[in-house]
Amino acid sequence: EPTAQAAFLMDCAGRLPGIHKLLDTSGFCEPSLFAETVRFFDAVYFDLKLADEKEHERYTGVSNRVILENLQGLMEMDRAVTIRMPMIPRITDTEENLAAAERLIGGICRRDTPVHLLAYNSLAGGKYPVYGMEYPLKDWYRENQKRHIRDFAQRLRERGYEVLDHVNQ
Repeated sequence: EPTAQAAFLMDCAGRLPGIHKLLDTSGFCEPSLFAETVRFFDAVYFDLKLADEKEHERYTGVSNRVILENLQGLMEMDRAVTIRMPMIPRITDTEENLAAAERLIGGICRRDTPVHLLAYNSLAGGKYPVYGMEYPLKDWYRENQKRHIRDFAQRLRERGYEVLDHVNQ
């Protein structure tokens, strides 16, 4: 998460006048620091994983409250924002999560906010053995629930959002 090094990030970005700068963030940052950091960037890729707080805590270890607060604040700023949603099989691509994400996006995000649905990277587990860790997502996690994702994308489009579905291409 780049905002974990916010002072360094702002210093570097501040030294690049006239160059388009994009912040790719999970939004997990103290809100006033997040708002200060975003001011150095022209556009933001904002990751949205799990809409439900308890599910977010279960899979990431932290609440999503500050993330959603930062997303709300970001929508009030004059920045190009793209929501990016990794479609992790049976975790983020469930009917429940996608329905909650639709309500969340519809309630917070401007209609000019593109939404990118990102395919699960099945190679993600390759780095776990290097660190002596067992990959927690076993074989049954490899296939996305494509119908859920397709339906979610269609519902967002009907609400007026531009959706790029990288899963069902």
